[in-house]
Amino acid sequence: QNQYVIDTPVVILVLYFVMGTIVEMIFGLDIFPPCLFTTIFGNTCPGCGITRASVHLVKFEFSSAWNMNPFIYMVAPFFLLEGSDSLSH
Repeated sequence: QNQYVIDTPVVILVLYFVMGTIVEMIFGLDIFPPCLFTTIFGNTCPGCGITRASVHLVKFEFSSAWNMNPFIYMVAPFFLLEGSDSLSH
């Protein structure tokens, strides 16, 4: 039961990301919130563009994903592992 409580926020975030990606792929609508760091400080953070890069990666647009944020290729395996682990419990 404790494991369920710990993984619930992760599952919610994974599902939000999946639904946001599907909405952007089908309708072209960006429903993701703006970067809080950029909004507050006016500078881009290392994570800026990761969500959009993920959408490009899911659409197999590898060069576009790289252009959005090259860091996606280091982060994507962890997204996949965490998402699959959280959904399997």
